[in-house]
Amino acid sequence: MKVKGVDKVLKKLARFGDEADRKVIAVTMITAQEIATDAAQKAPTDMGKLKQSINATQETPYKWWVNANVSYAAYVEFGTGTNVEVPNEWKDIAMAYYVNGQGFMHPQPFLYPAYRKGIKQYEQDLKDLLDSLVRKFNQS
Repeated sequence: MKVKGVDKVLKKLARFGDEADRKVIAVTMITAQEIATDAAQKAPTDMGKLKQSINATQETPYKWWVNANVSYAAYVEFGTGTNVEVPNEWKDIAMAYYVNGQGFMHPQPFLYPAYRKGIKQYEQDLKDLLDSLVRKFNQS
């Protein structure tokens, strides 16, 4: 899933070379870990190993995945049957778990709220980094 505002800031940061690159990688890693921690804190405690299964894993220096590695995580997040509630931007993800439209579980979102909070902070952190580098290079 792409975040529109982040792409624009990343292009501007790329102009600052290796220093910016290292800092963007660090901010990205920290954000992914914070999203995972926040999701684990928001996850219901009565759902077996759900909390313990939430983690952040690195695919590339700039790409991290935060997920819950239990088979029922999507059903806890989105609900089942007529109780399903899925944010528009996650409809494709949720449909991968659709079985038969039956069930009674109400959604107990944990990952999506953590993601929304984390991505907002990520965009702000990247903007702050850009401002910091602009100030530094303008003083040189």
